[in-house]
Amino acid sequence: MRGFKPNSLKASFLFLLTICCFPESLLAGGLSISPVADPINFGDVYAYEKNPLEQGKMVFTLTATGSGQCSYTIRPDPNHTAPPGAQRIGNSDSTLADGDRMNIWIWISCTQPGVHDFHILINSDCGVLQRTVRFTCIGYARIGGKVLDFFTQEPIPNSSVQALSYYLTTTTTGVGSYSGVGRAGTQVVKVRADNYREQIVSVEITDAAPLIKDFKMIPIVSLSDVIGALQVSSGFELLAKPAYHVDMNGDGRIGLAETIMLLQLVSGLR
Repeated sequence: MRGFKPNSLKASFLFLLTICCFPESLLAGGLSISPVADPINFGDVYAYEKNPLEQGKMVFTLTATGSGQCSYTIRPDPNHTAPPGAQRIGNSDSTLADGDRMNIWIWISCTQPGVHDFHILINSDCGVLQRTVRFTCIGYARIGGKVLDFFTQEPIPNSSVQALSYYLTTTTTGVGSYSGVGRAGTQVVKVRADNYREQIVSVEITDAAPLIKDFKMIPIVSLSDVIGALQVSSGFELLAKPAYHVDMNGDGRIGLAETIMLLQLVSGLR
């Protein structure tokens, strides 16, 4: 169980929970209810998750045990305050005959970090059941920064930072910066920019504070770039503008240092 104390959380997302605090099988007025999974405690729930309904699991099973039919409705218990967010119950209205079974799902919209209880009330013409779903809401983890040229330290326009991890979403601005939000832990991103070497990087983000992470990209250069640097350092006029041609060591001119650096890049030494 983990804690998180952000100032605010704006979005809410659906999460499937496993029911907790059920006895192994409870008989009440012709209805029995039992957990599908063991252990019955679900654990942590995240305030940010992609396509959570794809990870659906049965929460509990309602079974008719008496003779005849038993109609039921399942609703949030009005005698208890609902947890922050929204809740949804699947298969909440039905009629069961003796021995019939119905699988019940509960989805939770998690918007406030902490431990919460969602109380449900099962009304039927066979009796009444009250149960509680307990979950721990884990908040957002954030990452952001810039994509920079390794040598000039300038932002690279139209660069991109793509999330490869399932529980992270990233957004790029088009002017050399990016941001991301998702689940705390180790996430993997792909950093790309035209004429630069692609990077695949693992980052560790936490829900304690946003991670500021800049990526420095190595340019892809060719032999023509080396020739251009040699021409400039020798005082010749460039015959063609090279794809990558900068003052790499910051001395205000293109010289031997730039030529050597470009040769190292072409040969794969850097």
